[in-house]
Amino acid sequence: MFVLVEMVDTVRIPPWQFERKLNDSIAEELNKKLANKVVYNVGLCICLFDITKLEDAYVFPGDGASHTKG
Repeated sequence: MFVLVEMVDTVRIPPWQFERKLNDSIAEELNKKLANKVVYNVGLCICLFDITKLEDAYVFPGDGASHTKG
């Protein structure tokens, strides 16, 4: 039995991925972070299903990567 769970997380996108589409970069980073991992009170995370909402991306001083919450 599978269950869809809505989660919110902040993803760091490295500068060399800026040339790609934002959704593709975020999906790849989220799958790296969560796929095949056990999440507390959720269970085994298989893969990303969909990105429903993205907030503004921020670049912090001293870090060339963007940080996007979604």
